[in-house]
Amino acid sequence: MIIEDGTGLSGATSYIGLEEADGYHGERGNGRWTEAGEAEKSAALVRACDWLERAYGRLWDGTKRVATQRLSFPREEMDGVGEGEIPWWLKEAQCEAALLELSEPGVLAFDASEGGGLQREREGEIERFFAPGPGSVRKFPEIYRLVAGHLRSPAQVGIGRA
Repeated sequence: MIIEDGTGLSGATSYIGLEEADGYHGERGNGRWTEAGEAEKSAALVRACDWLERAYGRLWDGTKRVATQRLSFPREEMDGVGEGEIPWWLKEAQCEAALLELSEPGVLAFDASEGGGLQREREGEIERFFAPGPGSVRKFPEIYRLVAGHLRSPAQVGIGRA
């Protein structure tokens, strides 16, 4: 697991380290977390970070600090978040997602039955391909509550060229 240190690492896989996540869950008495082994917890943290990126990566306020960074944070032009800072609410959201994943492995996995994937539509000679949007990412109210104030509406997300 490579922890994002606020510089915009190209290989980062987590916003929070194991020690900090252990403290978060220990303070809240989350027994499932404290009973798990280090490898199991680290893997859950990485999967939780991946889920946060899929669920919210294009919706965060502001812009990535460095074009080559793997994760969405650190960011620039984001109210209430300092330069190079990984905000507390994002770390807590990752901890909550990791606990879900640890308790029920695969709960954060992409579910093709909920949408997603490339769709094709043909009308006469016109054919278009599109992705139906973030319906393929499961929603978890406790996590959403932590991040909601820092998201743009999907209608505000710009369209760019690949």
